Amino acid sequence: AGQMRRLRPSLLKLNCPPSGLRSYVHHLVCSTMRRCMSTTAATSGKSNHVVHAEDVVAAEHRIRNAVHRTPVMSCRTLDKLFSGEEGGNNSSNGSSSNAPKLYFKCENFQKTGSFKFRGALNAVTRLMEKEEEEGMKEGGKSHSRVHVVTQSSGNHGQALAACAAVRGVDATIVMPSTSPTVKKNAVKGYGATVVECEPTEQARDIAASNVVEETKGVLIHPNQDPEVIAGQGTIAKELLEELPHLDAIVAPVGGGGMIGGESFGVNEGVLLYLLATFSLLLLLLLLLLLLI
Repeated sequence: AGQMRRLRPSLLKLNCPPSGLRSYVHHLVCSTMRRCMSTTAATSGKSNHVVHAEDVVAAEHRIRNAVHRTPVMSCRTLDKLFSGEEGGNNSSNGSSSNAPKLYFKCENFQKTGSFKFRGALNAVTRLMEKEEEEGMKEGGKSHSRVHVVTQSSGNHGQALAACAAVRGVDATIVMPSTSPTVKKNAVKGYGATVVECEPTEQARDIAASNVVEETKGVLIHPNQDPEVIAGQGTIAKELLEELPHLDAIVAPVGGGGMIGGESFGVNEGVLLYLLATFSLLLLLLLLLLLLI
């Protein structure tokens, strides 16, 4: 119960009118993405496209037959802990009528074990669609086999490798030398090539850029690619289709790809909370100051 209560100060509420929620998160998360996308565009040939709500809808249509619609679960014990009802003096069903109800979207049951599969699949599928569109414009001229590249310490790399196998494209994953062997083997098991580098962000970016140049491939960044962000937004879309009465969604923040997508997948009137470490909260506040 103490741990549950200590989580509450770490929830950064996006306290703005519901009508302004999307634009607020858009500037907070996607502005950083746009700044970084100049590097991504130079290596992948992508335009500085920013995600919109319709991109999440398109992503859901694009990937729905290949991803798991993960279960939404609840826990009566956690409901009691979160509401502070520890004494057990509740109604016979273990929950008072006005107690908050928590639901959990279990993306740990997604393919490859994480939500990353959604964004990776949307990005790879959209890339193939663009290749087909270009081929049609050129009178049906065939293109060389698509090759996708990314840098990842594990989850996104596994997801992209699996999606490449599903869609029949080649994949190279740049991974830090310190990545767990089990994750490297998982990537290789999906048929992708692993290129190891030093365990720094700069080394990962340089190695990925070199691979893109060598293979003439396309970089699919773990959290800055707009198609990846749109794919992650399908989590919130699915959740709200099943539970349209939700008051708020709490989402963890790492690189910002999932929260960026979910901000465009939520309905009007649904509050969005960021669950972040203290250091990340300081970074977000700094970004807000820079944007004001």
